[in-house]
Amino acid sequence: MLSLVRFAVVAGVVLVLGGIATAGSLTTPTLFKGGPASSQNVCIATNVTQTLTLEVTVQMFGILGGFNEQTCTLAPGDPGGCQTFLNDGGYCRITAEGTKAAVLNRFRGVMINRDTNIPFTIFTAVEAR
Repeated sequence: MLSLVRFAVVAGVVLVLGGIATAGSLTTPTLFKGGPASSQNVCIATNVTQTLTLEVTVQMFGILGGFNEQTCTLAPGDPGGCQTFLNDGGYCRITAEGTKAAVLNRFRGVMINRDTNIPFTIFTAVEAR
């Protein structure tokens, strides 16, 4: 009787946990703010699937404590992506529903350091993994 109760409890826990959505994330290395005073770091997540509309959250964490976040719904193959920026060094995290492997297969992420003045020169870029 006791083993039957244990089995029921374990089965219930497995069913509950199996129904919880998981979120995977990709993270860039830290990128310092370079270039002129008019430069900024920008994080961009792009949906690389050809058939799925996906929701993604892009977060930037600044070295000096700054934070910025953007959540977007991206169409398949959306070339503009979901972007956020900081006028500080830091790193970027891209989060979406699914395992890390699923997120890696559905999104590409990059953080760039660019000038905010014409011709918008890109000084450095790092990839999210």
